[in-house]
Amino acid sequence: QGISGILCLIYMFKKYEIFRIRKEEWKLSLSCCGRLVSIGLPMALQFSITAIGSIILQTAVNTLGTVSVTAVTAASKLQMILTGPATYCGQNRGAREFERIRSGIRTSVVVSMIYCVVSAVIIIVLGGWMALLFLDASETEVMAQVKEYLRLNAYFYPTLGLLFILRNGLQGMSYSFLPMMAGVTELIARVLVCVAFVPDFGYTAACMASPVAWIFADTLLVTVYFVKMKSLKVQLAQPAPAAC
Repeated sequence: QGISGILCLIYMFKKYEIFRIRKEEWKLSLSCCGRLVSIGLPMALQFSITAIGSIILQTAVNTLGTVSVTAVTAASKLQMILTGPATYCGQNRGAREFERIRSGIRTSVVVSMIYCVVSAVIIIVLGGWMALLFLDASETEVMAQVKEYLRLNAYFYPTLGLLFILRNGLQGMSYSFLPMMAGVTELIARVLVCVAFVPDFGYTAACMASPVAWIFADTLLVTVYFVKMKSLKVQLAQPAPAAC
């Protein structure tokens, strides 16, 4: 990655004059730094909050025994392979292209829903076989729990796809605080499931912790998205401010 980064820098400096740093551009701008921190810090906290939620879920799963721990670990690794969309909202906000942001979000949602349905079918039908990447076929009890985890989560992949698109889209539009609050909502939902339901309903409740968290987060993100898109449309209709 380091070599790739260096080669990209060399290519950019040679090919594009705009990327060549001039002497006056070395001056530190406190206002720009403050803006970057205000956008970046909530994004960093968002990842921390998500990680804390995963730790809490893992703690609850640990009480269910080694079979469940192994099943959740294997199923989570497999699920991570199938999840990972991204957006381009930041570029179009910079270009003040509101309609491209809106159409991009809509297209991303359609593509994501198709992808989620296909992924869900694959994971439901072939999840057991795919789990052999991480498990031995002789571990029948673990395999059964892996299939249950994947099946229950797969039904809610569309909510996860929507979560990724709206959270990353809002972050790209510089609204990083509210996506962080969606992460807090996810954390609260996971804690609620782990504390209130796992002790009574066991492994099935643990499997549902993430889907419940996705639904809670989506409820906030969908509301925020429509409110912010309305204000952004008005903002981008105004003359562009001075560049940072």
